[in-house]
Amino acid sequence: MFKNKEYNSWVVVVIIILLSYIFMTICILLAALALEVFLIQVSFAMILFSLLLEVFKFVEEVINDILMAIVFGGILLGIGVVLL
Repeated sequence: MFKNKEYNSWVVVVIIILLSYIFMTICILLAALALEVFLIQVSFAMILFSLLLEVFKFVEEVINDILMAIVFGGILLGIGVVLL
């Protein structure tokens, strides 16, 4: 198709450069979208955590043993992390 090999190599270089810019643009857009979703989830989690701290402040102690309270708290925290 191209008789001049120098021209052919320049076309390949230009195509590679354009592809790199297109790829970089797509990656930046996807990263911004992921960051937006992550920020929404983190904001929701912080607000919900603050509200639930205020709600559960008035709940009486169910377990007097500190170790069992830590175990149940860890289980509930793990469930909460999995749900988000």
